[in-house]
Amino acid sequence: MGMNKILGALTGKGLLQNSLWGMLSNILQNFFLGLFFIIVARSYSVGDFADYLVANTMYQLIASFSTMGLGQWFTREIINSEDKRGIVNRFLKLQLYFGVAFYLVNCVAAYTMYDDPMIRKLAVYVGINILFDNFIYALRSLNIAERNQQKSFMVLLIESSLKLLLGTILVFQSFSIVALSVLSVVLRVVTLNLFIRISSSSLLTLRGILRYRISFDDIRQIVFKNWAFVVIGSISVIYWRVGSIIISKMLTDLDIANYEIGYKLFSIAQIIPVIFSATVFPKFVSMAGTDDRKGLTDFFRFTFIGYFLFGLLSCTFVYSFSDLLVPFAFGEKFAASGPYVREMFFTMLVFPTALLQANLLVAIKLEKFDMLFNVLSLVVYLGLCLTILSGVRSLSVVNYSILASFFFFHLLQDIALYRKGMLSVQHIVLYYLALAGIVLIYYWLCQVTNAPLAFVLFWGGVALLAVIALARNGLSMHELRNRLSTFNK
Repeated sequence: MGMNKILGALTGKGLLQNSLWGMLSNILQNFFLGLFFIIVARSYSVGDFADYLVANTMYQLIASFSTMGLGQWFTREIINSEDKRGIVNRFLKLQLYFGVAFYLVNCVAAYTMYDDPMIRKLAVYVGINILFDNFIYALRSLNIAERNQQKSFMVLLIESSLKLLLGTILVFQSFSIVALSVLSVVLRVVTLNLFIRISSSSLLTLRGILRYRISFDDIRQIVFKNWAFVVIGSISVIYWRVGSIIISKMLTDLDIANYEIGYKLFSIAQIIPVIFSATVFPKFVSMAGTDDRKGLTDFFRFTFIGYFLFGLLSCTFVYSFSDLLVPFAFGEKFAASGPYVREMFFTMLVFPTALLQANLLVAIKLEKFDMLFNVLSLVVYLGLCLTILSGVRSLSVVNYSILASFFFFHLLQDIALYRKGMLSVQHIVLYYLALAGIVLIYYWLCQVTNAPLAFVLFWGGVALLAVIALARNGLSMHELRNRLSTFNK
């Protein structure tokens, strides 16, 4: 597949338009939520902030299971099904049932795992979000299937704006951490109402959902038939949320806060690959349904380069500037967080490409392999983390265990895609050699200069090489801009 054909796939109807909508909206959304997080960190004691983080971790961990990971299954099925309305009603009814069930699980888990009355109280209030999250998750999945993500982005941007407004009020009028949790739930109710009014598809009616009958046997059949999606849909959240649980049991409140600061920044950095994946995945599904396997392979390899470069960009930026930015944003009480943030961002070297490859595996109906790889890498993570923490009580153990498990996960994906002919041995070896070489070069630059200057020199060199490569392929920047201008057509 030539350069023009690859760009044609990228510029297919709605593909980049959805991605650009997603990036713009999510950058603003996460910027607002990041400011809210900073305000909360600055407004409460380390102890109260840690309790709030633990309760939110419990909620997010349970919520990752509550949707049963059926979003990708729904996207794939509705694209290929004639009875789209029936699938929509079934999916949303399932999410309502799952939301109620897992809210109860959240409450039981909080009271079982923690004796602290504040954590228990916060978990009960914060966990209410699960009920609304499931329905919102269903509506977002429907918008992805119809390539109308901009509707979701608009609503979520409004929600983040309201949350920032809540944080602004907190700056001028202090109130308890419990009140903050309750008010956050109220904002989630507002978000659900906006989704129903703004984001709803023509396939969705409240009467249709309420009147749709689904038996326990139907639920059991859908879940067991698609159980791989349950694992796939929850495992990414488990990677990060279980870390907070382990830290809350084995390390200090300050370690909880440092970990969550790193994760918050990491979650902001992963916006672009996650949003692109939401639009690249349907493209993978469409291309996988044709006989053009070579076209799919070329498209995948082209997007792989972009994901790789983004991971490298975000990691090097944080490595160079974290010691300056973290104390400035979160205050001097978190001045020691910089090294831990850098450690977490080492995982960004492999996260974007692992995400892309996971989407490809699901698109070619190898979700059970992806599920198995997720489980095995989680076992590696937990095994390393718990074993080493028993002797070395340090947050670095958690961060490096995550990194090691992601490398293991990526390698398993490489092997599976090699066997399917999507990757060659040369591609795999070149990727790991390039990654190792670039990391060593960047480390050397930071040693012989200073870290901020190393960032400017390194990426200036990358930009120069990119211009040379485009010129050698006969594609000028003017031609590239003209091609990209077709995105909204």
